Amino acid sequence: QSGLGIAEMKAVVHGWKKGFHIPTLKVKMDHSNFEMDSVNMTFDRISDVKDIYNKVKWSGNIRKSSVSLKDFSCFVANFSNVSEPILIQGKVSGKLSNFRLKNLDLHYNQSVLFKGNFDFNGLPNIAESFLYADIQDFQCNGSDVQDLIAQISGKPFVLPKQIVRLGTVKYKGNISGFFSNLVSYGILN
Repeated sequence: QSGLGIAEMKAVVHGWKKGFHIPTLKVKMDHSNFEMDSVNMTFDRISDVKDIYNKVKWSGNIRKSSVSLKDFSCFVANFSNVSEPILIQGKVSGKLSNFRLKNLDLHYNQSVLFKGNFDFNGLPNIAESFLYADIQDFQCNGSDVQDLIAQISGKPFVLPKQIVRLGTVKYKGNISGFFSNLVSYGILN
C-alpha cells in the first residue's frame, strides 16, 4: 500500500492478443484531475509485460489536466507542501525505458511555463538516463522558482537578489545530456 489516493478512475479497456486500447482514461485524486485519450499499449507477446520498461510500447494523448504534487506526497513527502497544481497536456509515446513527450505544455503558478518536446532514454535508472529537450518556450520568474524550491525542500530558500531582479527569464533552445552533465544551446532573455 503506497498511500496514493485515487478517488475515482474511469476507463474502458479493449484488449487483444498484442495489446490494449483505452479510448478515454480519467483519474480523479484528492487534488488532481488527469485525463488521457487514445491510450495504446502494445507488445509482441503477453510475456513481454514482465519487462514493461523495455518491451511494451505506449502511446496516448494527455488532455488538459490539473496535477497536484500533493497527491504524490506518498512518494516524496515534501510534495505535500506544494500548493499550486501543474496544468499539463501533450502526447506520450515509446517504451518506458525510451519515451517521448511531444507538444508538452506545462503551466505552474502565474509565471512558470514550458512548451516543447522531451526524449528520455535509459529509465528507470536516472543516473544513466539521457535527456534531449527541444524547448520552444520556457519562462519562469525568480520569486515563483524560489517559492517552489522552498515548498519542495521544506526549508526557506532565497535566490540571490540579482537573480530575483531579473524578473521573468525566457529560454528557447535545446538541452541534452545525462542529468549529471546537461548541455544547453539556445537563447536566454
